[in-house]
Amino acid sequence: METSYSSLFNHTADSKAQSKVILWYLVNLSYFQKGEGDTVPFFNAEEVEDKIEQYYEIDENGHEVFDLIKDKLSTILSFWYFSQGATQEDFDQLNNDIDTGNV
Repeated sequence: METSYSSLFNHTADSKAQSKVILWYLVNLSYFQKGEGDTVPFFNAEEVEDKIEQYYEIDENGHEVFDLIKDKLSTILSFWYFSQGATQEDFDQLNNDIDTGNV
């Protein structure tokens, strides 16, 4: 029954809006570091719509780095978005849980 409710609520306007917000954060806050150099945006388009299009293209076609970090980024951003007052220790524990397969 809980699964049915969860499935039902996944299609509400609020749920869809929250998913879009998390996607916005993901494409705008994802950076990586090449070697010892500066960090650079992972999605390098100028407009948000173009960054989101890059996200979908990479997701469909696969990308060596993105495939490894996509779920972790989404989980951490979702936790940050929904957990007001989370501490560094909370994020460290979440990171540990993800790495050990407990999430």
